[in-house]
Amino acid sequence: MTIQNKQILKASKNFEKVHSTFKNNNKFRFLPNWLEKESNLFLSETQNTSKSYNVLKRGSLIFVDFGINIGSELSNRHWAVVLNKNDSPKSRNLTVLPISSKEKKFSVMIDEVIQQKSKRFLLPILDKIGFDYFSIIHYALTEITPFDLGSAEEIYQEFLIQYGDAYNSESAKEIYDNGAGMEKVENTNRKLKDLVNHYQRFNKISYAKCDQIKTISKDRIIYINELDPCGKIKVSDETLDRIDEKLKELYLKN
Repeated sequence: MTIQNKQILKASKNFEKVHSTFKNNNKFRFLPNWLEKESNLFLSETQNTSKSYNVLKRGSLIFVDFGINIGSELSNRHWAVVLNKNDSPKSRNLTVLPISSKEKKFSVMIDEVIQQKSKRFLLPILDKIGFDYFSIIHYALTEITPFDLGSAEEIYQEFLIQYGDAYNSESAKEIYDNGAGMEKVENTNRKLKDLVNHYQRFNKISYAKCDQIKTISKDRIIYINELDPCGKIKVSDETLDRIDEKLKELYLKN
């Protein structure tokens, strides 16, 4: 066994000891999850050197896995505010301010709760699901063959009032997709439910931790699925101005 292999084995035993001893600790109980994820990220890094990333604007809110870190360094998953003024698909790093639900001395309050911000992106998805569902049912009823809707009749009538004027048989045919459309709508609906369950956890006022400025890899950003508005939701310009003032106070000479 090489020295390097012995070191890896020793590290593995140390990790196992820490987790077994402190498995109920808020930080170390997530240690196995993080170690597996970190190893997968390292493996991905060696296999994909030309990866392209989402371009994020200054003030964007992103959900970040900061991992398990030493001492009082920030650990685990937190929202963060992007500080970069210029980003690109090839840029692999971001400078961010982590967000906490607890107000501290050097924190700046975010203008609106994250759950509320997410609704601007999730509600249009819900509306499209409703429209697509109606289009499929109405197309099947009027263009293929009438059938008994049973318990779905009441919902159909509500959708008819809401979406009837916007209905178009040609677009409905595409949505119907030879009978495969309903499965797509249901799949989108499941993804939306996952997002709603995720974002409803963040229903408290939150604060940017201006004394915890960090540079992170974009690979740490967590997207629940491809519909996730993570990175699209933003803080207000007024919040960014307050953050700038607090950063000047903390890091620049008067």
